[in-house]
Amino acid sequence: GRFVSPLSTQSPAINVVRQ
Repeated sequence: GRFVSPLSTQSPAINVVRQ
């Protein structure tokens, strides 16, 4: 979600889904 993780760097879409 809003936390910064290595996965979010690769998949910004997942970062939005996992809020």
